[in-house]
Amino acid sequence: MYEKHDCFHLSFAAECFYMKNLTLFAFCISASLVLSACSQNAPAPQSTQTDTATNMQKKGDTIKTGKLIKIGAQFYIQEPGKSPAQIDSYVVNLSSYVDQSVKITGQYSGDTLFVGKVEQSSGGQ
Repeated sequence: MYEKHDCFHLSFAAECFYMKNLTLFAFCISASLVLSACSQNAPAPQSTQTDTATNMQKKGDTIKTGKLIKIGAQFYIQEPGKSPAQIDSYVVNLSSYVDQSVKITGQYSGDTLFVGKVEQSSGGQ
């Protein structure tokens, strides 16, 4: 009878341990669901400042002076001592200025300067 009581006591303790773990597990799952629902409704933070000086430099009108060149189907402005910068235009016929020294005014979209105005430059290259 002593052994029977001892087994009963061990199985009761094991059952209590199991129930505590099950309750703790259920609580953790419920808390995770509540927290994930809250985080999905939170709006993403909006950045109000530009991240690089390059992007700040490309806002507004940009003026460049150099030789207008064409490589393949693309137009570029070659400023002295710098790499050619890609340009394009919906307003100006850039083909009319190929191989000429020009002063261009435009605005960047990505890495391309969209030209709105071209003037013949007095300096030669």
